[in-house]
Amino acid sequence: MLGRAEPYVAVVGATFRRQASYRAATVAGIFTNSVFGVVLGAVMVAVFRERSEIDGLTGPGAATLTFVSQGMLVIVATFGWRDLAERVRSGDVATDLLQPVSFSLFSGATFLGSSLYAAVARGTVPFLVGAAVFDLQLPRHLVTW
Repeated sequence: MLGRAEPYVAVVGATFRRQASYRAATVAGIFTNSVFGVVLGAVMVAVFRERSEIDGLTGPGAATLTFVSQGMLVIVATFGWRDLAERVRSGDVATDLLQPVSFSLFSGATFLGSSLYAAVARGTVPFLVGAAVFDLQLPRHLVTW
């Protein structure tokens, strides 16, 4: 049941493509993450006008943290990943458990595909917006990236 990776790789790809089909939601998410990032970044810049450093964090570091966190909101399912709960509620999970694949790995592959799409589509553009508007503190070493 667990020996072959192909079904799970296929699920990651299918979930990625499914998320990519919601273009209007992606554009709205990019816009929202960018706007909130700029607003929160402006707050951080204002805070650091009074103090150049707070516990080792500088203004550019705080602005960078703001845009990294904006990009991570969807990736880590901050607002809840309800697919599994909905499948349990509807009873569809019963058919999932009958499939010849690991239910846990299948669910994980679904989450991974969705998270990869979010990282590419909804994480990258807002970060680039942040880099255009603020002086972000980018890593100096490849390992840090």
